[in-house]
Amino acid sequence: MVKLIVSYADTGQNHLGTIYQATNWFYTGISKGDTPSYIHKETGRKYHNRNVSITGFKDNNTKRCPKVSDCIEVKGTDKHKYIFPLDKAMLDMCRQLSKPYPKNTHAAIA
Repeated sequence: MVKLIVSYADTGQNHLGTIYQATNWFYTGISKGDTPSYIHKETGRKYHNRNVSITGFKDNNTKRCPKVSDCIEVKGTDKHKYIFPLDKAMLDMCRQLSKPYPKNTHAAIA
């Protein structure tokens, strides 16, 4: 049985997780973006690091995928981590782990 939902807001997309804040998720801090992604040099398409390979094949050489040499490696970005409890025990744990929500300091004031 699922007891907790975890979701991330990508700082590389300038996301703070406003929807999670508006729906009362618990903020637990920043998760480091150590995983790189790849952008194909010809198409500009972005790929997760699991979807490129040195040989151009994956899954025991049965599926084609972009070669690492045909792509540009892009550093991963940090993520804001949010959690949402689905039972009472998890609610107590989430409260203990909770930190103040991040705010957009560059927001325009109307």
